[in-house]
Amino acid sequence: MAWAIAKGAQPLIGATKERHVLEAAAAAKIQLLKEEVEQLEQLADATGVDTRGEWEHSME
Repeated sequence: MAWAIAKGAQPLIGATKERHVLEAAAAAKIQLLKEEVEQLEQLADATGVDTRGEWEHSME
């Protein structure tokens, strides 16, 4: 969630329990540095995790 917020998105959460709301509120307080976002994206690429939303079109 912190990564999505750092990218300028407003994530929608599904909260069925109080702890889900508390965890989301805590995650919203995390401010990732540019370097941390880049590292997360590099790790995602290295492990084959697609971070692009299905609504986003490829720039290639």
